[in-house]
Amino acid sequence: MPQYNITRLNVKDVPGPGDKQSMLAEVTVVARNEYPLKLDVPELAFEILVPGCDTDDLIVVVDAVTSETFVKPRSNVQADVHGLIRELPESLTRDCPNSRSSPLDMILKQYIQGEPATLYVRGSSRPDGSTPRWVAEILSSITVPVAFPGKSLNGLIRNFSMSDVHFTMPDPFADPDDPASDPTVSGNILVTAGLPSEMNFGINVTKVRATADVYYKSEKLGELDMKKWQDANSTRVEADKHHEASLEIGSRIKETPLKVTNGTVFGDVVQELLFGQKAIRLAIKAKVDVKVETSLGQMVLKEVPAEGMIPVKPLSNGGDWIGHLAPKVRSLRILDTTSTSITLQALVNVTNPTPYTATLPYANIHVLHNDTVLADATVENVEIVKGDNTDLLVTATWNPSRSGESGHQIGRDLISQYLSGFNTSITVKAHRDSIPGQPIICEGLSRFNLTLAAPKLELPGRTPEEKSHFIRDATFHFFSSTATFTLASPLDFNTIYIDFVNATAFYNHTEEIGRIVRELPFEAPPGQSTTPRLPVQWSVGSVGYDAVRKALGGKLKLDARANVDVRLGNWKESVWYIGRGIGARVQL
Repeated sequence: MPQYNITRLNVKDVPGPGDKQSMLAEVTVVARNEYPLKLDVPELAFEILVPGCDTDDLIVVVDAVTSETFVKPRSNVQADVHGLIRELPESLTRDCPNSRSSPLDMILKQYIQGEPATLYVRGSSRPDGSTPRWVAEILSSITVPVAFPGKSLNGLIRNFSMSDVHFTMPDPFADPDDPASDPTVSGNILVTAGLPSEMNFGINVTKVRATADVYYKSEKLGELDMKKWQDANSTRVEADKHHEASLEIGSRIKETPLKVTNGTVFGDVVQELLFGQKAIRLAIKAKVDVKVETSLGQMVLKEVPAEGMIPVKPLSNGGDWIGHLAPKVRSLRILDTTSTSITLQALVNVTNPTPYTATLPYANIHVLHNDTVLADATVENVEIVKGDNTDLLVTATWNPSRSGESGHQIGRDLISQYLSGFNTSITVKAHRDSIPGQPIICEGLSRFNLTLAAPKLELPGRTPEEKSHFIRDATFHFFSSTATFTLASPLDFNTIYIDFVNATAFYNHTEEIGRIVRELPFEAPPGQSTTPRLPVQWSVGSVGYDAVRKALGGKLKLDARANVDVRLGNWKESVWYIGRGIGARVQL
């Protein structure tokens, strides 16, 4: 066989017999005639064959006809060939015994990897009527192997994009080999693939699957496993003078496992997601299997190399997303108490200002203040949607004593500040067991913490001002030297016991009115309640005492400072309280 070049290849759809479609391949081949030979070759018919499962078993795929060819001495010879594919034989598309590949798979694999595939050419056993019988007999008895050059599809994928991303964290109770033990990603993927200029036939992508390595700044983050077929659709975009033809492929991936393999790289990605202002770019290197429909039927392209970049928006989206979380506690229920701890459940409302949604089967985090662990909080089977998320069930255990006496003091002061209405903050941080069975992910997450305003409690009341105060109002009984207070408990199902009170009331912030000391316990049940009459030791002769006398039968505003011993089940604590602007009535 002389050396030859394929200078033109065009494949297109053409009408076939009946309502069927066929595919026509137009090929121009150029070879050098090194001999002093001149002849005219008439149109000839050939069969193009490919190897079957057994290399000795050849499958006829194309009926080809050459145009009249003129051979001149010591010159290039050009031959135009038209090949017609009427259908894909079943033997071509059926998997070989003990294999997951068909003969077509093996040919396409060679082609898209840029390797030459061996085809076979022989004269047609059904030649054109103008072909002399003796020529047809000779040609049909000769089978010639021909190397058909492959074309690497590296760089075929032009663009990746992903929207409506949803993350599902791992199931903590799944076996290590179970895909449920890895986080998963769902979302809409749009891929733009370049179409070689030779492909001018109808093609529609119906399903895709892939295995992909994910990289961040050239370092491997993990592996994306789309082993299951995902539905897809495609739209052809015709070429223009600036761009080649392309195929836009859309697919919705559902719960695709993402196996994180490098905790350090994962931590870097999380840092950019949490605190960055620009989209991060994750590189994808994948082997993609594609199911396509053509006029000849459905076929599978296996292990198509694909590389691309997926831009991932940061959580901040250009603003302070942490400040927009605005957590609020709507309901509290005490589950258990010890001498140093409280286990409670809360319904929490929070706003998700990010473009992402998530499912959390289980997660546990530490709650800190001043770099000291005071509590831990757990969520299970939580769906985080965009915008408002209401009534998220959170279980938490408050036990600052786990951090020693200094932790106990920090916890006591934090409760006191919170009850007094100060602007308090807490820090949440992952730890090594935040997600059981995921040490690499936990390692990456534990590098960071989020500091946010302590969740606001929704106290009983009608107005926003009422709902923000634990002590609503007070009534002073002048002659009996007693006072009663209206309390608003944040607990919906449990009673708080106040064992001891040592309080001082002030007028105009600094002028002492009197002191209240009570050593007998009393209850603060759920909702609003009124305390028993508490004894008042008046500061006779003070400006504050005069203000009380002048307010008989009326009202005044007072401040209070108190040290209070509270009890909740087996848990006891001494806290301080500072209240301002408490409305007080003065009666005889």
